[in-house]
Amino acid sequence: MKKTHEYLDSWSLLAEIPSGNEAHAELLRRAALDICAQDVPGNFVVLSQEDAVAIMLASVISKHTRQMRILFLPNAVLEKCAENLGRYNGAFSVRSLDGLLTEKQNARNWLGKVAFLHVAGVSQAEFCLELLERQLSGQAVVMLETVRPIDLKCEGRLETVVHQHESGIQMLKYCKAAVSNNAIPSDLIAEFWEDDPVKRGILTLMSDNERFQLYFAVRRLLPLNSHLIRFIEIGSFQGGTFYEICRALQRQALLFQGISIEPELDSSLDGVLRLFEGSIVHLRMMSGQAVPMLAGYLEGGVLPELMLIDGDHRYAGVYSDVCNYYPLLAPGGLLLFHDYLPPVNEENQEFIKQRTGGQSGVGEVCRELVEQELGLIPIELPLLYPEDPVQTMAYQPIIPGVFSTLRAYRKPYGHGSRA
Repeated sequence: MKKTHEYLDSWSLLAEIPSGNEAHAELLRRAALDICAQDVPGNFVVLSQEDAVAIMLASVISKHTRQMRILFLPNAVLEKCAENLGRYNGAFSVRSLDGLLTEKQNARNWLGKVAFLHVAGVSQAEFCLELLERQLSGQAVVMLETVRPIDLKCEGRLETVVHQHESGIQMLKYCKAAVSNNAIPSDLIAEFWEDDPVKRGILTLMSDNERFQLYFAVRRLLPLNSHLIRFIEIGSFQGGTFYEICRALQRQALLFQGISIEPELDSSLDGVLRLFEGSIVHLRMMSGQAVPMLAGYLEGGVLPELMLIDGDHRYAGVYSDVCNYYPLLAPGGLLLFHDYLPPVNEENQEFIKQRTGGQSGVGEVCRELVEQELGLIPIELPLLYPEDPVQTMAYQPIIPGVFSTLRAYRKPYGHGSRA
């Protein structure tokens, strides 16, 4: 067996424990590598008390993941391995699993989406599957330490990928196709997946449901009142949602101009902007600085018919963006916000506090300024997967009762605009 430096580094630790062997180590390494390579969304949940298992996984995730992940471990393992785990960094973090495997106070929601589950035996597997199945990714891996044949009950299908009698470990793949909304035309869903930025490897901070809702809004709700459709995106990040909006407009063979207001320009956003060269404008500045410059781009009285506000999420920043940009939106145009969270209640307060740091932001501005003062009414956007509890990013805690953080409004035709 050819061993890379990374493999030898982890194997030297795994070989020190009594149950350690090359087959066991290679299976763990391969499972973690496959999850990272296939970009299966979600976190790693490990019930094993063996420190080398934790270190093996930390080593692989830190080097190979393309999305943010959390490695959840028993607290005893965290304390024992703190120094070794501290050697690894990247787009992942390590947190304690203790107290999270329960329905009480929605504790399991802190685990987010789960891509990898490592359990010690059949009874532990049965308990975890019953508790966490709704959070398992469609291609999640379940590692089970037992030589016994198993018949675990779950809504999805568990396929045995590897059964190693010598190492006493089985690798199962959880297979369950997400149930899509049958009220949505199948051709629109197919076109969404063809135009999905994630399929092109473009990072976006929206979940499947949120990306589809944005696509739906552009494809089905935009007022087509002119020969040129303009849109403004405040906060383009790496270009994922900007790409999606452009592709949705191209699908309709529409002449468009997209204006990205984003002070940073990394290689991903640069690549997206180049794809639509001639149809885009990039204002590399903060949204407040861009306002006086926009008049030059809005000549001819063709005002933007779509605005996506996804920049500064602090209350003052969102409030300022609405005040500055809402007057520029064409009557009948769509005003969209990302990371809208509902009012705090007893069930969701700890999860919202974790997400926002306890600070007011998008949700409060939408309710207080957009709805109460401007009088706009939220538009209900269809969920692609009504049963998927994840919002925004798969690694983040699941906020009870929230299936999307995208909020949409239409500007009344009676509201004035200015160029």
